[in-house]
Amino acid sequence: KSNNMVRKILIPMDASEHSYRALRWYADKMNNPADSLIFAYIAEPPAITYGGAGVGSSELFAEGVNHAVARGKLMAAEVRQRCTEMGVKPQPRFLERLTHGAGPALVEIAEEQAVDVIVIGSRGLSALRRAFLGSVVDYVLQHANTTTIVVPPPLPATSKE
Repeated sequence: KSNNMVRKILIPMDASEHSYRALRWYADKMNNPADSLIFAYIAEPPAITYGGAGVGSSELFAEGVNHAVARGKLMAAEVRQRCTEMGVKPQPRFLERLTHGAGPALVEIAEEQAVDVIVIGSRGLSALRRAFLGSVVDYVLQHANTTTIVVPPPLPATSKE
């Protein structure tokens, strides 16, 4: 696409170093004032225990939801500040989802928003750890029907002795 065409860019954000590394990569390699920048924050809903729960558990659930919303607002303010510091011009939009499974939620957002590119930071898990823990990045790569750029963690420093 030429520089004057709007690209929709989705950057999943969870306030981890990996998500901020994806933002830095976008700022350094793709930044275009014409872009439509979308940040997605996926929060897990609070766990609910059943059996004799009653009113107390609904209050705990509401408290957990409020905490997730507050965390999302704080993160949005931090992301806006970092965008300004990095010279990222597009006014970002923030989407929040309260759901189990970040991978499926991100794919759903990418489809709903018709994004052109997903820029996602990777934790750099080994194949064995990914097999046991699963990987949001793996899920997005397998299921998103759009270009996905995975920003890996930095290589470990090596001594040159």
